[in-house]
Amino acid sequence: MVASDLDQAGLDRLEAELNLSGQNVWTKAGDLRSKDYCEDLIEYSVQATGLDMLVNKAGIITRGNILTTTGEFCERTFEISVSSIFHTSRKAIGHMKRHGGGAIVNVACYWGPYPGPGHAAYWISEAAVAALPKCLGRDQASDGTRVNAVCPNEVNAPMLRTGPPAWLRSVHSRSGGQQPGALRPARGARPNSRRGNLPMSYAPSRARRSN
Repeated sequence: MVASDLDQAGLDRLEAELNLSGQNVWTKAGDLRSKDYCEDLIEYSVQATGLDMLVNKAGIITRGNILTTTGEFCERTFEISVSSIFHTSRKAIGHMKRHGGGAIVNVACYWGPYPGPGHAAYWISEAAVAALPKCLGRDQASDGTRVNAVCPNEVNAPMLRTGPPAWLRSVHSRSGGQQPGALRPARGARPNSRRGNLPMSYAPSRARRSN
């Protein structure tokens, strides 16, 4: 497996932990807003391990309606959440097509297909992440490449607990919107009143989707 993140130290910890458990993990740090990095990541994966499956899971979140969301924030949201998937999937599909097919899984959010108020850029980007497999799946089925999406609800991940990074807080502050913090529970959308937890809550669903 090859893992990607902007945080090299976090990747180093992940690589050490998983390799210690007997798995073979490689990592490549970089900024998914860069088309060149997205394409280099796929090429690195092909050389390191071969490539038969791609999981696209990247995104940023904060609050803001369309009036309090700056154009800068909206563009960054789409670069990270949507454009990166276009570039990685395009490069991966080219490789998979030459080698008999593969599987791509986009991890979106429940709020993409079923958006709510107060997160205009985030909801729109997640809707795109969820919709893209419907297009790619039809386009690539004849090549043996399956493309699906999973859309979990709230997951108890670091971004949910701590809020967005400093640069995103700065952008949001300049827009005149609320200072973003940890996401408050969407109580009405969670009838059982609990969030998902990593890694076990959603791993089985991803595995089923890719089969």
